[in-house]
Formats: sequence, C-alpha cells, structure tokens
Amino acid sequence: MSNHERRSAVALDDAFNYCRWLETKAEPPQLYKLCNAIRTLDLALAGQEDSPIPMSLCTDAWSRVRDSLFNNLISSFAGHFEVFDSLGNAADTETDWPETGTVKFFPSRIARRNDGFDGRLERLAPSVVTVLRWCFAEHRQNTVPGDFDNQEDLKAEEGAEEAEELLDRLYQVCEEEATEGKKKAHRKWWQLYWEANSCPNKRQRHQLQKQMVALEGIWGKPQES
Repeated sequence: MSNHERRSAVALDDAFNYCRWLETKAEPPQLYKLCNAIRTLDLALAGQEDSPIPMSLCTDAWSRVRDSLFNNLISSFAGHFEVFDSLGNAADTETDWPETGTVKFFPSRIARRNDGFDGRLERLAPSVVTVLRWCFAEHRQNTVPGDFDNQEDLKAEEGAEEAEELLDRLYQVCEEEATEGKKKAHRKWWQLYWEANSCPNKRQRHQLQKQMVALEGIWGKPQES
C-alpha cells in the first residue's frame, strides 16, 4: 500500500458513518470516499493476520454496510460492469445472466483499469439488479446514474422502512466495534513503537515501523497520553 493510499484510507468508524449519511441523504455520494470506504471494509473483512484492523468483526453487520456502499457506488457513478457466474465464468449475453455469481464494477472516473469492485449478485439491491439486467439485455455493459432515476420508487416497493430499521440495528453494532477497534489499534501501535525502539536488527525494526504506518493509515496516529 502506497503512502498516498494510506493517507486516503477511511477508518471503519468513518465508513459506517458515511454509509448512514448516504442512506439518510445527509451527504451526496463522493466517488473517492465511497471507494476508500469499500476498500477499508474489504481489508477488515478479509481477516488477515497482518491486517491493520485488529478486531473481531461482526461479519454479517459489516457485510451489509459494505453491500449498501457498493449499491450506492453503482447507482451514483458512471462505469463499466462485468458479470460472472458462481464458477467464475463471464456472462456475455442476456441469456447467460446467472442467478448467483459476481458483478464487478469499474467506475469511469477511476484512472486505473484494474480498480474494480466486486459484489455478490444475490446481495445487490433488487432495484440495482433490475437496472443491470435491463442494460445487459440491451447488450450494454456501461451504466450512468440516469439509469437509476426510478430507484427511489423501487426502494419504496422493496420495503424501505424495514430496511432502515435493520440498518439502525447494524449501525449500533458497527459503532461499538469501530470504537473498540480504534482502541485496540492504538494499543497495538504503541506496542510496535516500543518494540521498534528497542530492536537492534535494522530489517526487523523496518518491518515493525511498516506495521505502525499501516495502522496510522487506517486509524490515525495515537496521541501521547
């Protein structure tokens, strides 16, 4: 991860707060904030040992927040999408649309072609799937926000009130975990700090310092007490 990517990373608490602001329309979608929030959740949900997010996640709750951000990304920005079935085979005609699988979305305003975002077809909002299938049937794999103009009506039909109540419960879980995660991350940073200061081996000290920088990129540098 480059220094620029670390600086632009969004912490978990910022990610779920941003998701809630989007759902309540308190803030309009911003491409880079959305992308960074999704990347942060992907990193957390990956559960890798060297992840700079040392916390035990409520996977279902955070996955639902990630789903909401992904739906907002597709419906709010122009881009190219590709569809794959559960075996990873690309769908290339309207008759190939799978019931389960993956959609990969590449926002047009992202410079690098490989900066795509994956989402499970069965976890997409039905209104988003409807638009994607309609475009696919028209042999078009590019979407613009205008394709989703009637999304609000569709959301209402899907039971928006029930979904909002569910999100409220999820946000409560996520907020508690994000707060505890920041505390754990800062404790880990101080542990690495003292280990690096007392480490005589230059290579090991460099590795410890890299872990400190990764933690700072997600959670910020802890303040001295």
